[in-house]
This record gives sequence, C-alpha cells and structure tokens, in this order.
Amino acid sequence: MPLQKNQILTLRIERLSSDGSGVAHSADGEAVFVPGTAPGDEARVRIVKDCGRYAFGILDELLTPSPDRIPVDCPVADPCGGCSLRHLDYAAELRAKQESVLDAFRRIGGLEVPVLDILPSPEVDRYRNKVQFPVGVDKNGAPCIGFYAGRTHRIVPCPDCKLQPGVLNEIGNALCAFFAQQGIRPYDEQSGKGLVRHIFLRRGAHSGQIMVCLVCTRAKLPHAEQLCTALREQFPAISTILLNVNAKNTNVILGGENHILYGPGYIEDTLCGVPVRLGPLSFYQVNTLAAERLYGVASQYAQLTPDDTLLDLYCGMGTIGLSMADQCRELIGVEIVPEAIESAKANIDSDTVDFETLIADLERSKREIEQDKADIARLKEDAKQLHERAQMKDTELSDKKAEILAKARQEASEIIEEAKAEADAAIRKYNKWTTNPAKADTKAMEAERQKLRAKINDLGKMNEEKRKTVKSDHKASDFKVGDTVHVISMDSEGTITALADSKGKLKVQDRKSVV
Repeated sequence: MPLQKNQILTLRIERLSSDGSGVAHSADGEAVFVPGTAPGDEARVRIVKDCGRYAFGILDELLTPSPDRIPVDCPVADPCGGCSLRHLDYAAELRAKQESVLDAFRRIGGLEVPVLDILPSPEVDRYRNKVQFPVGVDKNGAPCIGFYAGRTHRIVPCPDCKLQPGVLNEIGNALCAFFAQQGIRPYDEQSGKGLVRHIFLRRGAHSGQIMVCLVCTRAKLPHAEQLCTALREQFPAISTILLNVNAKNTNVILGGENHILYGPGYIEDTLCGVPVRLGPLSFYQVNTLAAERLYGVASQYAQLTPDDTLLDLYCGMGTIGLSMADQCRELIGVEIVPEAIESAKANIDSDTVDFETLIADLERSKREIEQDKADIARLKEDAKQLHERAQMKDTELSDKKAEILAKARQEASEIIEEAKAEADAAIRKYNKWTTNPAKADTKAMEAERQKLRAKINDLGKMNEEKRKTVKSDHKASDFKVGDTVHVISMDSEGTITALADSKGKLKVQDRKSVV
C-alpha cells in the first residue's frame, strides 16, 4: 500500500545512505529516507513524498535516540546542511562510511572484495585549509558570510563555521564589516547588481600563511589600499590579497582574471615535506593532515624502486607524485589544467621531475601530428612507386639517355630525402616536447608545427606534379633548346614519366640531351 503524504510512521533507523540520510523500512518493506537521523534511532517520521519503491520523510519526533548521537554544536547546522552528520559521533560516522563502501561493492557491484578499515582524519574540526564564503545580507540588510541552504541559492548566515580555522571566519566577518562601513554591496543574483560575490580564503596548515581572494563583478574595488592595510594590521598571517573578476551570470565561483592587491599572489606550504605554492586556481586537498596520511599509505602500496618511472595521472599540482619523487628514477605528471601545471612546475625541487602539460591545444596538435605522420608515410610510398616505375625503363634507354636520367633521378631523390628528413626531424622535436612540455617553448612549438605542415605540403605538391606528368604524354621533342625541364625519367620513346622539383632542373643544351 503506497505511503501517503503527511502520514506519520514509527520507524527504527537501520543505517545511513550515501548522502547521510537515515534509512528505515515501513511495515510493507518500502525504504524511507530520513535526514538528520542516526542508526539506532527510534522516531516518528512524517512522510513528505512517496516515489513508489521508496519514500522521503522528515523527523517529527525522536522517541529513543541512538547511542551514537551527540549534541549538535552549530546553531545553523540544520538549515545550512553542510554538515549532515554533525549529530553523529565520529567513530559511528567512520563505520557508516565504511559500510557505504562495502555496500557499493556488494549490493551495487555484486563483488565480494575485502574493504580495509577506514583511516580517520587526525583532526575532526577546523581541518579545512580553504573556504569559499558566498557574501549576502542578513535579516538587517548588512553584508554577511554564510553558506547556501541545501538545493537553494539562499544564503544562511554563518559567522563561525566549525570546519575551518577560526581565523578564516574572523577574516570573513572583518571583510563584511568593512563592506558595510564603506557601502560596498554584495552581489545579488536576482538583480545582477552589487560588487562582491564570494570571499575565498586559503591557509597553509604548516606555514600558517593566509591568502585572501575577493571575487567581484569588476576589477575595481573601492578603498582597496585601505582594506589591504586594515587586514594586514588585524591579521599579520595574511601573505597575499587578490581580486578575482567574475562578471558572468553563472554558478561558477571563480573567474579567469586575477589582480594582485598585495603580496606575491600565492601562499606557500608543505605537504609530506614537499614545498607547495598555492594560488586561487590551484587544486589542493582541503584536509592537509588527512592527505598526508593517505599519501603515506599510497607510497607504501606503490613499493617503488630507484629504477622505476612513476606516472601521476590527473596530477593537479603534482603533490601525490612529488611526495614520492625521491623513491623513483623519474616522475611524470599528466594534467589538462594549465594553472595546475604552472603550480606543479613551481613546486618541483628535483631535476628528475618532469611534468607533461596535456592542455586542449596540445591534444588537438597531437591528433594533427598523427595525421601528419600518415601523410608522410603516404608521400613516401608515392615517391617509392614513382621511382620504381622510372627504374623499370632504364634497360630500354641508350647509355647517354640512361646517364642523363640517372643524374636527374639522383638529384630528385636527394631533394625528396632531404624533405623527408626535415619533416621527420620536426616530428621528433614535436614528440620530444609532448613528452616533456615543461621544457617546451609554445611559440617555437607552433613554428615547428607550421614548418612541418609547409614541408608536407611541398612533398604533396612534388608528388602531385609527378602524378600529373606521368599521366600526360609529353615528349622530349615538346621542348626547345634553352628550356628548363624537370626530368626524372623518360621511356625509350621520349615520353617524360616523372619530374623533379626546382632543384632537380636540367638545362637543355641541345635536343639530343633529352632525346
């Protein structure tokens, strides 16, 4: 029997779903998902939506709390929705997450595989090294920081989020106070008016350096110098301040244009002892201490030797591979985001580390170079067939004609081989750059690309000229003394069967020299 909207059921929560909702079953076996509950809870649940095989409900009354429940220490945890398991003991949270992985393999994948014990984070609170606050207005109309309520773009004010260091929350609040004082308005998505969209902050877990990045709709921030001075005086750990421009009507937080207001435009930190440089566009694990623990386990599993080459695919800033670089002969990182590769290059501290930048233009050029190679192979085959056809006529010619023909063919062959060698050299240089673009010069690479295409075009024209001539029925007698002819070969009747390019020209001294 289908469940009805607003129907009240007494249910026992059995486990958590992958999104953190409690899972229970009705008397008829229908799954009911209830946010904000814990395994072991006995509760009265109000049905809000029935989907046939499953339904969604909300907690109406908690009858018997689970022993894994703990007091919620954030006043906006429920409307914010960013911490869906804030009511759950951390040990129980870990068990639930491990069960979720096991369920994915067994129930969804149909696989019986061992799942190792989950590794806990060294820190449960204040562990994030990055926060991106949307900036809005509170109930009094004053600028405030917060987070979007679940499935909405309504900002829930949150002056002290427990997930990042307190100093980052303090900086966000100080910025909002400055905006209010100077009449700087937050951006309004509905009207498209206002200046400040987000406050983006980073803090080095080991260095303590802080980056402040204001995401605005235009490049000019009123009283920017005054703001930088005030922030640095109040928060000495701030190492750099930037303004990022995002004028588009989009959900994407950062735009592509950055302006440095103070400092170098990045902060520095270490991860597994590897120096890292972090800008606003750098991808970086938000939980530094947990990342270091996971990288250590990955290093143990890799079992690298000094003779190994390590591939770090989708490497981002390259931190995983760099943390293991001293254990192998060579490290190659692969990434498509140019800014991440630039950060990776800045982080390199060893001559044995090379990073391969496979950005979109390189991918396209790589496909084109493969086509170029195919073109060269075809042109080589064309030249081979034309030469073989010419050589078949040698035995039918007089000694004088054979001598002339051999000379012309030799000159033409040298030209073709020179062109092929130049094209092959261009390909080798290009391939060298694509396997080690950290050392590539993009302008020189494009010049080589154009040079290669021009050489291939020359080869194509040369063979096309030959094909046209072979199909024609020109006689040596068609030329007069003083003409310059492009003879590679001709048959015993004096029909020209192939031509050289301009470097293979023969000057007609007298008619006998060609007939």
